[in-house]
Amino acid sequence: MPPPSIYEIGFMAIGVILILSLGWNEKWADHLARLYRKTKGQITTLEFLEIYPDSLHGINRWQAKIHNQGQITAKNVRMRLLSIDNLRHPPATVRFPYPIFRRGLLDLPECRINRGDDADFQVFTQWMTHDKFTTALDPAHHGISAVTIDPDECWIMTYDVTAENADTFKFILQMRVDRDAIVIERKN
Repeated sequence: MPPPSIYEIGFMAIGVILILSLGWNEKWADHLARLYRKTKGQITTLEFLEIYPDSLHGINRWQAKIHNQGQITAKNVRMRLLSIDNLRHPPATVRFPYPIFRRGLLDLPECRINRGDDADFQVFTQWMTHDKFTTALDPAHHGISAVTIDPDECWIMTYDVTAENADTFKFILQMRVDRDAIVIERKN
């Protein structure tokens, strides 16, 4: 078999360039950059530790604790509520994905979690109104995104946590009323 002619080599090079330029997009660039950083030890690992209430004057501020178990600082950590399933009366003001802010720090642009450290995100606020549990997703404006949870309701809330230098992970919380209390359980 004779070697390829100059024309064949030229057509192959043009074909490779076209395939790469047409098939290349931002998703692949991000994926390759993340793969490169992972091989260089520049990717950290985040995990969900627990959810707990912080109560004050009859208002429970439910916190999700996110832990950096990696060897470097996690940069630009963000949490979002992706969806709520089984919600009978969704608030009109909530659009998904919904940003979840760090405890006591509303809408600060950057969250860094040092290696071995934790950050608390306020996933929602809950209080009693007329013998019903009322929940608000927005910690700054309780009434704007407020919705009541009925005793026979069981909400399934899906969240994700992202960072510039960590893999995205999702977790699911189930919220229900049990007698005279709200019960929150992690489902995955």
